[in-house]
Amino acid sequence: MINKYQKTLVLLFLLLVGTLANLHAQYMIRTIAGVGPGLPAGDGGQASNAYIGVPSGIALDLNGNIYVSDQAHNIVRKIAPNGIISTVVGTGYPSGTGDGGPATAATISFPLGLTVDAAGNLYIADAGTDVVRKVTMSTGIISTVAGNRTAPGYSGDGIPATAAKLNGMSGVAFDAAGNLYIADNNTRVRQVTTDGIIHTIVGTGNVGFSGNGSNATAVGVAFDVVAGVCVDLAGNIYVADNINHAVRKVNGASHILNGFAGIATSSASCSGNGGPAANARMSAPIDVKVDAAGNVYIVDQGNSNIRKVDTSGVITAFAGTCSAGFAGDGGPATAAKLNYPYGMWIDAQGNIFIADGNNHRVREIYRTVPMHISASPDTNSICAGTPVTFFANTTILGYGAIYKWQVNGINVTGDTSSFTPAVINDGDHITCILTDTSAGLNLQLAVSDTFIMHVTQVSYPTLSVTSTGDTVCYGLPVTLTAAATNAGTPVFQWQKFGINVDTGISYTQIPHSGDLITCIMTSGLPCAIPQTLDTSLVMVATPSYAPAMTLHADPNDTITYWGEVVSLFSDVTYGGTAPTFQWYENGHLIPGATSASYSAHFYANDTFYCVLTSNAPCAVPLVDTSNIIYVSTGTLGVADVMSSGSGISLSPNPNTGSFILFVSPDAVAGTQLSTEVRNVLGQVVYSQEINTGGQKTEVNYMLPPQLADGMYFLEARDSRQVRTISFLIRH
Repeated sequence: MINKYQKTLVLLFLLLVGTLANLHAQYMIRTIAGVGPGLPAGDGGQASNAYIGVPSGIALDLNGNIYVSDQAHNIVRKIAPNGIISTVVGTGYPSGTGDGGPATAATISFPLGLTVDAAGNLYIADAGTDVVRKVTMSTGIISTVAGNRTAPGYSGDGIPATAAKLNGMSGVAFDAAGNLYIADNNTRVRQVTTDGIIHTIVGTGNVGFSGNGSNATAVGVAFDVVAGVCVDLAGNIYVADNINHAVRKVNGASHILNGFAGIATSSASCSGNGGPAANARMSAPIDVKVDAAGNVYIVDQGNSNIRKVDTSGVITAFAGTCSAGFAGDGGPATAAKLNYPYGMWIDAQGNIFIADGNNHRVREIYRTVPMHISASPDTNSICAGTPVTFFANTTILGYGAIYKWQVNGINVTGDTSSFTPAVINDGDHITCILTDTSAGLNLQLAVSDTFIMHVTQVSYPTLSVTSTGDTVCYGLPVTLTAAATNAGTPVFQWQKFGINVDTGISYTQIPHSGDLITCIMTSGLPCAIPQTLDTSLVMVATPSYAPAMTLHADPNDTITYWGEVVSLFSDVTYGGTAPTFQWYENGHLIPGATSASYSAHFYANDTFYCVLTSNAPCAVPLVDTSNIIYVSTGTLGVADVMSSGSGISLSPNPNTGSFILFVSPDAVAGTQLSTEVRNVLGQVVYSQEINTGGQKTEVNYMLPPQLADGMYFLEARDSRQVRTISFLIRH
């Protein structure tokens, strides 16, 4: 059960919703039940095809069910949200039986005003039997809550309402606290509090028009037919003073009675719209209601009109033209024709339902606020192939209404409030139109905003990682580079053993064997499948070695004669499978000399070296320069340079011009040995006589220091032979 505090919160919420929803609203009118005069018929079918006698009272519960009393046929009918009509109270026989049993088996007589409580139970002003009846909707059981059905009259204030007497009441209403108000034909408003006790809170029983400015129950207060009653959120009471052609207001705090709308007069009229409500003229107002925002609506029955008094006190025409008739469905409510309307109800969205009595119809004044489309997922930018469901959101009830969905202006299958297209393309415009097709009508109730789709094609990215070399070497940096396709402008994250180490398209490090390197790529395109890719490498590092090269010559390393062919050879370590060579003569590159050896005729003193470039894996550095070969060429004859040097030797060789000459005892005939040192041109640059004494001899030689580097020859002569030894001077 909803208590009074909960109900107050609900009403406050509805006030906010109603205030926001009424912005930019245009009010239109349509028929939701009834096709004209005839005996009640059509139960179980669409209300728009049914016959309704004289609809009088009307009320809606929170589930959207509409209840309509038919005073001419003594029944109450229900129109469900799906538009199906049924009889829920009464058999058609005018009586007051059946309390405690099903409402459909009970009898009522001349039912007028209706209302519902917070729990959705229905209350009926059973005017013909002078009682208020209640139908507990959860069980369908009917009971009496006010009046004793003995005879019309007035009695019982301060006692249980079921013991009191009422007289042909026409209107019933609840306040926010759950108290029931009854428009009693005794020219009074009675209140049944939540404890079931009845009180008179407006009127004295006097017939006439008086009492404004005084307490609502003061002696001088007079009304002439209290026809309708309602209470706003502040507790103010509004009373339709029917024969006086006025609506009067009782202040909820002071309980003072005053005029509110209409000039009390015996002469009915329809005037004053656009001005103060108190100066307007009306004709037999029969019902009054207040919306969540505090606007008051009046059923100006004699003028076949609905009037609205806003919160500033200005009165306007809300529906009808002050001329009876039936017209206007699908157009503005102010241009429509009503015919002697009775009851009225305002739902939580601000739509107004009217019992259009002499037109034998129930009509709705609805707001054509823009219908909003939402989507699930909640976006208009999707990836191709993503299913999307669109929803039409509207405050307009769907009695007889169907939804027409359009894609790019073309109708598509589906007449429900949601729509899931099989395929969505980029640029598709999704709209929805709510149309009322009841009673053969084709009324456009609402047109949605347009949902424009942005569809992005799906991409399938790839990721690969390459290294700066096929072999990774210890101690040398290696750069890993990521390459992505179908990824737009991707973002890269590098990890080493799962720890972030770098970002960007490449990552440089000095690796160790076993290092686990992972590259994670996040695509820059919105519809990548998958959005993130990764690839990992386990590094294998090869040890590094330095290449080396040593040169030597053939026939010897230091001397040749003029025109001789000398071959230079290289001894290489860690040169790889295909090293490259470049020979240099006297510091200048020898064109075409790119082999592991170099041979040529020599005609001058030259120096040679070679540069090796290794292709061995992890050669560090890649290049090595050989030792220098010094080749001296002279004009001595072959016989000279090739003479035997047996029995004598010198050391060291090469030298700086200082060396020791060794002579064996049997190498000299006699004791005298003449020695001369010649250059490669045969010139004597030094001579010395040696007396061996027939013994092994060691002689220290000190050549002139100005001698240039190069090849020299020492000749040793005795009486028997000449012996020659070559040596090299290097300073």
